[in-house]
Amino acid sequence: AIHSSLDAWQKLFAGRAEENYDIAVVFNPEELLLHGFPEASSLRASTSMHWGDKALHALLKSGYAFRPLSLQDFLAEKKTYKVTIFLNAWTLNQEIREELQVRQRQQGIFTIWCHAPGLVTEEGFNPTAMKMLTGLELAVDDSTLPFQAQLNDGTELACRYRGKVVTEAPRIYCNDREAEVLATYTDNQQIALAFKRLPEGAKVIWSGLPIHRPDLWRKLFQRAGLQAQTEAGITFYSDSSVSVLHTAKAGSWNLSISGPLVDLFGSDIQSRADETTISSKGPQTWLLWKEKK
Repeated sequence: AIHSSLDAWQKLFAGRAEENYDIAVVFNPEELLLHGFPEASSLRASTSMHWGDKALHALLKSGYAFRPLSLQDFLAEKKTYKVTIFLNAWTLNQEIREELQVRQRQQGIFTIWCHAPGLVTEEGFNPTAMKMLTGLELAVDDSTLPFQAQLNDGTELACRYRGKVVTEAPRIYCNDREAEVLATYTDNQQIALAFKRLPEGAKVIWSGLPIHRPDLWRKLFQRAGLQAQTEAGITFYSDSSVSVLHTAKAGSWNLSISGPLVDLFGSDIQSRADETTISSKGPQTWLLWKEKK
């Protein structure tokens, strides 16, 4: 088993293809020190758990491949993605705000901003900075309020801890008359999730709540015109040459990944040029490899 594992890792690192993602997910770990650990009174919002860990787990079960990046790495690589998600880009200096404004306002760019993008400036909280960055009219309520909203289809978008709805301050809400309302806070019907087409040709979605639902991430990606690689629910991560999947239950899944693929963990799979089918009788992990031509 050890020899087989060494062979698998050698094959992976020797034959990695150039990564090609449509989606970038940007998380700034420095926000943990500013608003999460130790506990702070402003913009805390359980930064690591709700905006980081739970949101990323939901993304991994959305059925879409994405590239996770720190804010620093995203700024350094200068690459354009079809969809960019900023999970916690709350504290930005003027130089970074201006760079992101230029990059994310380009024709055809689709950006998903979360909570309080750009709110914390060198001079303190500045709601105008959020508008300049996102193109949306966003406002701040300093009250401690429940992180709970209702989507247009009647389902819940909420942030829970040990079964109870989390209450946090500040609340960020949208008051942009040109935005399409996708969800409202349950207590006062302020806008909690919104979509807007910007004059420059870019499209933007903003969420005041962490998104812990894989099915909602799928809907947002579909709005951006992206195609999923597999169904929601199974843990899935992929790049140009390798895909990792894990399930805790029995089932069968179709993958829209060009192949043929082989499982380096040795299980039998049905793989063709345009689709691969995997199945399990219980908990299982696959490490799928696409041979270089």
